[in-house]
Amino acid sequence: MLIGNIIKKLREYKGLTQEELGSKLNLSRTTISMYENNQRDPDTKTLSLMADLFGVSSDYLLGKPFSNSELEEMEALKRALKRAGYMDEDEDDLTDEEFNRLIGFIKANKNFIKEGK
Repeated sequence: MLIGNIIKKLREYKGLTQEELGSKLNLSRTTISMYENNQRDPDTKTLSLMADLFGVSSDYLLGKPFSNSELEEMEALKRALKRAGYMDEDEDDLTDEEFNRLIGFIKANKNFIKEGK
C-alpha cells in the first residue's frame, strides 16, 4: 500500500478532516491532499509527527512489514484476546489492518484503562 493511502486511512480512522490533520501538523490542507494522492511524500520530521499522532511506527506509514518484535507482540495479543473470549480459538488471525486499529485503540485509551474510568 502506498504512503498516501495509509495516511488517508489513518486520518479517517481518527475522524479528522484534511484541514484538521494539517492544523495538527502545521501544514496546509493542500499539502495533506497531495500526500494522500501520492503526489508528494512527507519529509522525515512530518513522517515522525504523523507516526506519533496516529500511534503507529514510521515503518508502518511507509508500508513496511512488521518487525520480529511486533510480530511476537501481535501473537501474544491474539492469544490474550482468545483467552479473554474476544476471539474464538478457531477464528482466523487478525489482518494487519485490524491489528493496527486495535493497537491504535489501546494506545489511545491507555490512560482511560489505567485510571479505570
